[in-house]
Amino acid sequence: MRRQMGHVARRGIRRVLPAMSRGGGGRCSPLCLAGLSLLGVFLLSAAWVCGLDDSLGPLLGIGGEPESVRGQWEYIIASTLFAGIAMLFP
Repeated sequence: MRRQMGHVARRGIRRVLPAMSRGGGGRCSPLCLAGLSLLGVFLLSAAWVCGLDDSLGPLLGIGGEPESVRGQWEYIIASTLFAGIAMLFP
């Protein structure tokens, strides 16, 4: 039974990550990589606005008065937009 479960698990992984299970090295198009990078920038800037700023800001010597919700969204959108522009013109 244990051997069968291992076989099923390996077969399931091959369905989910076919390139990695064949040793293909994780094939992803440049557009996919750019999208993942922009998603990372978006999530990191959202995390910064939502709480990391309050906890890490004093340690880094930056801080100030809290911004409005509109100002926070402007920061998130601007950082993601400029990261995208930087990817277009390296």
